[in-house]
Amino acid sequence: LSLEYEYLFVSKTLEVDKIMSKQKRKKVCEYDLEKMEIFAEEGAYQLDDFKNLKTVEKDYTSREKDKDIWIMLIHQGKDIERLRLEPSEQLINAFRNQYPRKTFKKM
Repeated sequence: LSLEYEYLFVSKTLEVDKIMSKQKRKKVCEYDLEKMEIFAEEGAYQLDDFKNLKTVEKDYTSREKDKDIWIMLIHQGKDIERLRLEPSEQLINAFRNQYPRKTFKKM
């Protein structure tokens, strides 16, 4: 069973779809990006300010080695979710353009 995630960034929302065995697609969730705290590459020092925050972990990655992982902290209801993502360079650039003060690459 192969598992992939697709991220759709449309007008201040991020939609996450799960694709199973390259055939079945299911919408997993939708996030309002106005409620995002930070979007940073795993290991970026800007994430240090949030390390003691109580969060709900959500892993939307393929779990393959040698993939760049990005972390998004976002308010979802009464919780703060910590999303693990594998965004494309195109998606990272779109975030950097839309949210320049919240998007950080590892130095």
